[in-house]
Amino acid sequence: MVIENSWYRCPGCKGMGKVDDEQVAGKVSIVCECGFHGYAKEGETVKLKAA
Repeated sequence: MVIENSWYRCPGCKGMGKVDDEQVAGKVSIVCECGFHGYAKEGETVKLKAA
């Protein structure tokens, strides 16, 4: 699955970050500079948005 321009809103700092297709698919974790560490498929933990 390839999703171009995928972004997430960090639940910790509310900042936006770009993610790759493996992060969107939940295969690898998402890490924010603020220290948040999670996965895309943990329910509502990470909001993904297409830019």
